[in-house]
Amino acid sequence: MLRARPLFDAVGVDIVNRTPSHPPGIPVFEGRLEDARFEPESFDAVTAIEVFEHLFDPHGALKEIHRILRPGGILLLQTGDPGALPARLNLGRWSYLHPPIHLNFLSHHAVLERLKGVGLRVIGTWSFGRAPTRTPGISHLSNPEILRPVFDLTARIGVLGRMYAASKEAS
Repeated sequence: MLRARPLFDAVGVDIVNRTPSHPPGIPVFEGRLEDARFEPESFDAVTAIEVFEHLFDPHGALKEIHRILRPGGILLLQTGDPGALPARLNLGRWSYLHPPIHLNFLSHHAVLERLKGVGLRVIGTWSFGRAPTRTPGISHLSNPEILRPVFDLTARIGVLGRMYAASKEAS
């Protein structure tokens, strides 16, 4: 949020605000998104990175995101995929299998269904932001980011988890 502040009016939402001393000039609503009561169609973009696995009602949150996004607005979403290769190879060691902190596990198919169900259209997918630097076997390389195109391809075909960009259709 701090990096975006000079360019955008930003607001945060968190059940428990963990940002130190509320970043200057950035209000943070403490509670559920659905309880923040933002005006309809009041946001150009919403980010939900590593959020949906923690929610009791991810569908309700997606409906609220759709309500507060302007037509053409963008949702950036990322959550663990139980159908991705790391989970399938060793579910017991999959980092998202962490109850009671992680409550939901949304496969790629489930994410697509839920986005479509609330009126959001996926416009792009790519690999997690830190995937090359966090992958055993390559993280020690001097520039693991050189492998980003490979990670993006494997995310698109479902081998690795992915980030999603979804757009609210114009009314």
